[in-house]
Amino acid sequence: MNKLISLTISIVTSAAVLICSEFSLGFAAYEEPVYFDSESAEVYLSDLDDFSITVSDQPRILSNFKNGFYNYGDTLDGNNLAVYDAFMTLDEPTDQPFNIKLPKSVSIKLEERDPTKFTEKDSETYQEALFTNCKPGIDCALFDRPELYWIDPANISISVGTDTTIARDFFAGGYTIKIRSLTIVPSWLSGFKSQENAVEYGKLLEEAIEKVPVNGANRYEILKNIHDYISKFTYYDLNAKFSSSALGALVEPGVVCEGYSEAFKIICDRLDIPCVCVFGNLIEEDNAGHMWNYVQMEDGKWYGMDVTWDDLDGAGGKDIKYEYFLKGSKSFYNKHFPVTDYKITQLIYPEISETDFDPSVYSEILTNSTTTTTVLTTTTTTTIPTTSIEGDLNHDGDVNVADLVYCQSSVLAKIKPHYSCDANEDGVVDVFDIIYMRKLLI
Repeated sequence: MNKLISLTISIVTSAAVLICSEFSLGFAAYEEPVYFDSESAEVYLSDLDDFSITVSDQPRILSNFKNGFYNYGDTLDGNNLAVYDAFMTLDEPTDQPFNIKLPKSVSIKLEERDPTKFTEKDSETYQEALFTNCKPGIDCALFDRPELYWIDPANISISVGTDTTIARDFFAGGYTIKIRSLTIVPSWLSGFKSQENAVEYGKLLEEAIEKVPVNGANRYEILKNIHDYISKFTYYDLNAKFSSSALGALVEPGVVCEGYSEAFKIICDRLDIPCVCVFGNLIEEDNAGHMWNYVQMEDGKWYGMDVTWDDLDGAGGKDIKYEYFLKGSKSFYNKHFPVTDYKITQLIYPEISETDFDPSVYSEILTNSTTTTTVLTTTTTTTIPTTSIEGDLNHDGDVNVADLVYCQSSVLAKIKPHYSCDANEDGVVDVFDIIYMRKLLI
């Protein structure tokens, strides 16, 4: 039961990559001016299907450990990170081009200077240079930031900057292109009537997020409320106006798996609950796939969450199940198959727990507690000013394992601390403070 996922299909098959018609010219003893015909040089991301393009493995990096977030952007190389950062600054819908200076210029060698005469090798070389230096950055930005609800990946255009130089090598033969920057033009979804209309929907999305009930004594209860709210509000509809956006799950009902998972993530992000969107169940011949979430609980482990498949779309879209709610790999991977190769972009997912999350952990902790304080919650606790020495939670003038024990006892409600145990200073005393202290001591 695979769902069509627009992000995968559209950006691979439709987004045009346009090449600037004006290049600055590089001169040396063996160089001569060369110009490209911009129309004949036009290429498409769909050309990726015709060539085998690979990229090196990216490092595993946990992002923003202070708050426990996991961002795909932290796995990017310098050039793609520059693209990623540019997308992360887009606060409102726009179709205005922006230029991105590449930290590391890209040089490629071609046999022909005329794109209409490119050999297969030339085409693959040229496309690889463009795609590998921008597509992972774009993909990771869209995965990490659901607030980019308005972007239509199918119509993002990319061109080389005007500081690109082209030179002919008289001795070795062929031509060398040096790319120093990229110009990207975003585009909004066709469901919007205008840029102003897209901006207005952004305000509606913010209002919708505020309406989601996030009360609960612990993260389990909060996530259940989010899960249920989205399921009751929307329904699966491949032809809905905003089917691939969080708008379809929170503003105007009608959405596919991509919108379900992005809506779930955007709410979790606002609550500092670590959450990622995951792509998988790919059937290449059908251009079909699925998207779901991984979420991290207070025990530090990640679990599978699929709101799409838990929404039964019953009468009025109100029927809900919990077959895919906070599941471990043993049960979740019976029908979910993550795919890391996202057409050049290499996605590195958090490893999920082998077993399902057991909510009885909360009652067990409370039973062993000497106080009636609710523990392991995402709500802000009252704090006492901390010592000026980072990690000296018990205020004894030193940072050692005693501070770790003090922190752990506080989080588990075994003691009522005299001083704040908010080690990572995120306004919440929880398991991430224990993890923070362990890293600090190591």
